[in-house]
Amino acid sequence: MPKLENISIRNKLILLMLFPLIALFYFSSSAIHDRYKAKHQYHEIHTLVEIGILVGNYVHESQKERGMTAGYLGTSGQKFAQELPKQSLVLDREANIFLERVKQINLLQHEDESFTKQLKNVAQRLSQVNEIRQRVLSQNISAKEAIGFFTQLNASSLQLIAYMIHLSSDGQLVRDQSGYLNFLQSKERAGVERAVLTSTFATDKFAPGMDILFSGLVSAQKTYFSVFNSLASDHQIEALQKLLNTPIVKEVDAMRQVALNKIYQGNFGINSSVWFNTITQKIDLLKKMEDSLANELLIESAQRKEAAALELYLYTSGLMLVLLISFILGTKITQNILSQLSKLKRTIENVAQTGEFKHRSNIQGQDEIGQMAQSFDALLQSLNSAIQESNSVITAIKEGDFNQRVQITLKGELHTLKSGINHTAENIDKTMHQLETAINALKAGVFNTQVNTEASGRYRDILNSTKESMQTLNNTVTDVNNVMSAMEQGQFDQRIQAEANGDLDTMKQHVNNAMSTLETAIKDISSVMIAQSSGDLTQTITSQYQGELGVVSEAINHSAIKMNTTLSDISNVAQNVSESVEEIASGSEDLNKRTQQAAATLEETSANMEEITETVKQNTEVAQYANQVATEARDKAVQGSEVAHKAIHSMSDITESSQKILDIIGLIDSIAFQTNLLALNAAVEAARAGEHGRGFAVVASEVRNLAQKSAEASKDIKALIEETVSNVQAGSEFVEQTGGALETINTSIQNVSGMINEISSSSSEQQKGIEHVNNAISNIDTMTQQNSALVEETTAASEALTQQSQALKELIKFFKTETSQEIKRIN
Repeated sequence: MPKLENISIRNKLILLMLFPLIALFYFSSSAIHDRYKAKHQYHEIHTLVEIGILVGNYVHESQKERGMTAGYLGTSGQKFAQELPKQSLVLDREANIFLERVKQINLLQHEDESFTKQLKNVAQRLSQVNEIRQRVLSQNISAKEAIGFFTQLNASSLQLIAYMIHLSSDGQLVRDQSGYLNFLQSKERAGVERAVLTSTFATDKFAPGMDILFSGLVSAQKTYFSVFNSLASDHQIEALQKLLNTPIVKEVDAMRQVALNKIYQGNFGINSSVWFNTITQKIDLLKKMEDSLANELLIESAQRKEAAALELYLYTSGLMLVLLISFILGTKITQNILSQLSKLKRTIENVAQTGEFKHRSNIQGQDEIGQMAQSFDALLQSLNSAIQESNSVITAIKEGDFNQRVQITLKGELHTLKSGINHTAENIDKTMHQLETAINALKAGVFNTQVNTEASGRYRDILNSTKESMQTLNNTVTDVNNVMSAMEQGQFDQRIQAEANGDLDTMKQHVNNAMSTLETAIKDISSVMIAQSSGDLTQTITSQYQGELGVVSEAINHSAIKMNTTLSDISNVAQNVSESVEEIASGSEDLNKRTQQAAATLEETSANMEEITETVKQNTEVAQYANQVATEARDKAVQGSEVAHKAIHSMSDITESSQKILDIIGLIDSIAFQTNLLALNAAVEAARAGEHGRGFAVVASEVRNLAQKSAEASKDIKALIEETVSNVQAGSEFVEQTGGALETINTSIQNVSGMINEISSSSSEQQKGIEHVNNAISNIDTMTQQNSALVEETTAASEALTQQSQALKELIKFFKTETSQEIKRIN
């Protein structure tokens, strides 16, 4: 590999451009590839959204056919015989549109195996629809089985949408699709409810298990709408609330409430056709909102797809444009640089070869190379002029002497310059030797060096001036050293006495003035500090100083004033505290005396109340004894009546408890159904999470199994309790007949014991009132004793605080301070 310095500038520039362009192309290509993947992904998402909408369309028609099927089977073919075949054609049309679209985009070959498996499952169920229809028309199938088939078909279809959501990677689209799916799930439960109640109203009672299914469907609709509201936008939530408040929905809710209220009795009084038409209108409203949600979802996915395509186009176009501009600019810049460097190279070679500085590059331009070439031309011009001027100057001073010579071999004008410099240096050698000696002495800090003034002409005057300057510097430096030495030892009365002129005289005056000011300031500071150490805070620095000395003097004065003010305030506070403590002590003593008097009075009152209490207590005991005798007679009479009443109440309680248990079992059925729904949703979310959600899917499956077992167990318990209620009602009638006879005997005895009870109650109330008074007096006595103890503690604390205030005042007396008026005057 050749060394970098051996590569031409042209090739260096090419290499300099090549690697950044390669890096730019690589990273831009990666970005374009990412945008291409995003475009492809959003295209797939948009296609799946279209498929989901097609699924929603045929599920809606399937819901209609399911409801008509339930009505047809519930009325033994008397109703919906004409409408059912027409609805079958509509469902077939929507299902075929879905299957044709799946075939058109080859969706069965999708890379996600779970999705394709579910898609095949849906297609298989759609192929079984005609078989179920034949059994329905021949009435060779139960309503429950037929409704179950269409419900399973719709559930599998909606599960397909859940798998589509799992394939999406856009967070907002996943959220919108999940809301759309939950809306479809709620609408599906409304369709099942239509089929269940159509069959129920046709027979005017719930078939076995249909009541539990109906309760669960109502709860499930509310649950799915709640989930939808948590995922939907504000205007979507508002649209749903508006829909639920329409008269049609209110009418459906009223019919539903009748079914809930008479869920065990039947006899609803509602025509199945009226119910079917009414709830169909509600479901049609839900379908309109479903279409609106689907349209919004379709628009959003289309926008995302178009945005991804636009981003891909912009990235690709931008890369091509950047690469083209970079290549054109690189070529132009390279040619410009090489052209300028070639001119500059030729100029440098001419100067180097001829030794003459008259050559010029004549490069025009404001870039770095142009500026360098112009600077080089200026340098050549300067050298040419300098050589000519140097020859004239050196010729004028050739009588001096230099100890340096030009040794290098030069040509042309440089050779002439060399000859002139060498000849002049020989003539000024002696003068320069003496100047060098003096300068070296100054450099070494030695000012007493003697200068030899033997010279001729102007050079002798220079040497004399140098000698006098050395003498003056020596005298001045000696005096400065003496003054600094005295200052180092703490003596500030020394001054510079040597004679000096110009800047040296100015320096002398400044040093002497600084020493005088510093001496005065130190004396003032010492005076104030000595006074403060003796407790005298009235002393301050009265002289005015500049700079840092002024700052120090101001700080000392402010410190003295602050200490003066603080000690004065402390003295005043101590005096105030002492006076306040004396007042507290006097008040505490007076309060203590009055508290003791109140305690003595309460003791006398307590003794009197105890005597009254004893008298009332004796009266109460006598009344209680009389009441006891009457009660024993009454108890014998009412014992039989109470037993009868208890039996009656027990029978009634058993009946009520049994009914409540039935309600609870219905609630358990509803909870089990909702748990099953939530487990199904959890399984969907676990499927979306992939490997991370596999464990959660197992848990969701177990929860569904437990919910199903709970529903089966609750059915068995409900049958046993209904049998128990029937037996309890028969026994309750016999017990009521026995209780009626005993009730007549008990009434006569109760009238006698009532009067004795009133006397006993009055005496008991009187005794309780007196006991409350005694307790109140005892509490007042306890609080009075506690108040007395607190007063004594307050008195002791006041005495201690008084002593501390006196001690503080004694400490402050050590300092001598100014009055507040004098402090203001000083400030």
